[in-house]
Amino acid sequence: MGFSSFSFIITSLTKVVIIENHSIPLTQKLTQKYADPEGHFIIIIGHLQNQLTTLASVYAPNTSKQTFFRNFINKLSEISEGRVIVGGDFNTTLNTNVDRSQDILDKQKTTCSDRDTKHLIHHLKDEALVDVWREKHPLDRDYTYYSNVHATYSRIDFIFTKPTLLQYIHSAKIHYITWSDHDKEICVEITNALKEYFLNNTPTDTSLAIRWDAHKSVIRGILIKHASRIKRIKTEKIKRLSQKLHDIATAHKKKPPPDKYREIQDIRTLLIDTLSDKAAYAMCKTKYQYYEYSNKPHTMLAENREPFTPRMPYMQ
Repeated sequence: MGFSSFSFIITSLTKVVIIENHSIPLTQKLTQKYADPEGHFIIIIGHLQNQLTTLASVYAPNTSKQTFFRNFINKLSEISEGRVIVGGDFNTTLNTNVDRSQDILDKQKTTCSDRDTKHLIHHLKDEALVDVWREKHPLDRDYTYYSNVHATYSRIDFIFTKPTLLQYIHSAKIHYITWSDHDKEICVEITNALKEYFLNNTPTDTSLAIRWDAHKSVIRGILIKHASRIKRIKTEKIKRLSQKLHDIATAHKKKPPPDKYREIQDIRTLLIDTLSDKAAYAMCKTKYQYYEYSNKPHTMLAENREPFTPRMPYMQ
């Protein structure tokens, strides 16, 4: 479970990063790289699976999107080589009819969102880029974002590539998002923490590198707090389901009506699903620890190098 990340401008504005899995490495040094000064996109060029590939990660701003789309596509056209893969949050849909859960075509005036969509489609056509998920699901509806304000779902996150690469893509699926930058509570808390941190730590006090490294600890603390809250909720859910399963199973043993057995099966399924998530997390954590410490002078290595000494069983 090893990853490398690419982000070339270290500022408080950086909003995107490209993460590379060590099992699919960029086999040669990057031939070119570019990061948007405002932190809204990154473009890297290197050899992926022995083929020259351009990767771009995008986080479109909430305002001035038309200018952003033009600047991004112009830069992509200028430096891209080989295979082109673009992914990210574009903050607008491509087709209102199928990419939103609520039809807004009955509005008489053209909204700003419609204009943003037209500009994005125009630039995508200029670069001959296609929406991978839509190519694989031409008539389906699925969404990546829910707006509490408008009570609508929309698909604003995309992966674009050249039509010639579609033959190598067997499937495309939108998975459930467990951590989202659109979580209002977490988003507001992190934003306020960042503002306060950079306000209290001015360039005259510390260097840029120190401030950048220290700010990650601040954000990590907030995320750990929310992760602990989620873990506590899941633990309580497991206890509640286990107790409910025990009570119903005990009652069913005394007097077994048919409908109760079905309820037992449903609760058992919920409990297994919850425990499976916990087991999957434990496996990922173990893989990470072995990757991080297996070849380093660490407790894990020391324990593995100690000769095995069989212990004599005894009774106290």
